[in-house]
Amino acid sequence: MKYSPIRVSKPIAFIAGILFSMVQFHVGVVTAAEPANRPAQEWAETALQASLQGKYDEAISYAEKVIQLKPDNAEDHAKAYFARGLSLYKQGQQTKAISDLDTVVTLWPAFLDAYVIRGNAKAEIGMYDKAIQDLDIAIKLKPDYSRAYADRALAYYKKGTYDNAIADATRAIELNPNDSGSYDTRGNSYFKKGDYDQAIKDYDTAVKLEPKIAAYYFDRGMALKEMGREQDALADIQKAVDMSPKVKRFKKGLAEFNQKNSDQRALTPDLQPPREKEMAAPPDIMAREQSALKAIQENDTPENRARLAAVRHDRAFAILDHPQREPDQSALEEAAAYAQSATVLESANAGHWFLAGLLYQELAEFDERATAMAEKMFTQTVEVNAEHAAGWLELGLMMAQQDRGMEAITALEEALESDPAATAMHAVGPLCAMYAANDEGFRGVDFFEEQYAANPEVSALGVGSAMMLDCLGDRDAALSQARDIMLIEEAGTPEHAYATKLIAEWEGEKP
Repeated sequence: MKYSPIRVSKPIAFIAGILFSMVQFHVGVVTAAEPANRPAQEWAETALQASLQGKYDEAISYAEKVIQLKPDNAEDHAKAYFARGLSLYKQGQQTKAISDLDTVVTLWPAFLDAYVIRGNAKAEIGMYDKAIQDLDIAIKLKPDYSRAYADRALAYYKKGTYDNAIADATRAIELNPNDSGSYDTRGNSYFKKGDYDQAIKDYDTAVKLEPKIAAYYFDRGMALKEMGREQDALADIQKAVDMSPKVKRFKKGLAEFNQKNSDQRALTPDLQPPREKEMAAPPDIMAREQSALKAIQENDTPENRARLAAVRHDRAFAILDHPQREPDQSALEEAAAYAQSATVLESANAGHWFLAGLLYQELAEFDERATAMAEKMFTQTVEVNAEHAAGWLELGLMMAQQDRGMEAITALEEALESDPAATAMHAVGPLCAMYAANDEGFRGVDFFEEQYAANPEVSALGVGSAMMLDCLGDRDAALSQARDIMLIEEAGTPEHAYATKLIAEWEGEKP
């Protein structure tokens, strides 16, 4: 599935609900003009209330007043850190939120919701195992806490352990039958397991409970699509777009659906790609191809086209990945023909275009004219899927090799924004070189600082930040950043090794 179902963010009403299970509020609405010597206890309560009302800047301001006072009462101190941590979490500053919530559980180890919010914050930045550990603690503190089961189910889902996600979502539903989000999480997990029928049943319930949440319609639409119920799928996907027209994945899903179903080009030229010296294909691929050809000749439907496209894709890849020998020029030309056949059969599948690009890159070793075709294929890849990180990466690396500086910068930035974890090790070095060669040092500093703040688990982005700071002449800041990476990363990792090398060079030592 191209578009992983993702549950929408929890509304502030949910946060209010879980917090009232732990803390009782007893203050009224407070105006900004309060006495400077207001007691820490009341400031802490005011900070909590403001955070619940979505007044995050106000909550942070009051919380910091309490933190500066360092009250003797550990609970007041903990409430202030919690209010600030919750506000930072809602503002998307997950790393800072986690730091504050660490302090909360140190001051008040039984603060149930601190573990829940900290777990959610860790899950947001991909720390799924640590998120699950926090939610384990919350469940131990309160074994019948439905929200902790619901959030742990979501963490398991994001981690890819779908059976655990189903078990926790089921328990959350048992404790709170009106929890639409847990039905959605369980439906998404069934979807990932290929049980589309059960997924649709859960999505139906989620929609019934919360008919104003667009994501539930979109998720159900994608499952209906997999079941071959095209009209029902289109209705749900269109409804999601109508309800939330600015959500990118909804719009992309609808565009792909419409493109696939409107592609009625003649199929005959695509059935038999050119082949002069055909390499033997694995028997299973040959059998699948014959079956797909027969199906499409009997009934030329988008589904049958996609089926044949998948076989052509696999056949092209089998040539590229031949277990006994490296493919020669004629074999690569044959593979490229199969890959291009797949792009014609299913033009909305970015994976087909990307494979064709890789094959033309290989062909460029024999014929430099293939380089232009490779770029064309990669360009089409990102036009079909604007978040195809590998497509952007290959484009950017090609452009960097051709000294097309600004184009390379744009493509490599897109690659890192789309999937920093997968592309950083390949993209950071060339991108830094392009920034430096094109006098774009300030742009480089801003980009890497923004990306590293958003993805602190990807230390290669921190390496890029350090390199750009040094490029601008701020050696002290660059060294500080590199030393931080050495502390974060274990010895032996590429990031640790590169940070060590930079520090040695910058301090005038031999690497």
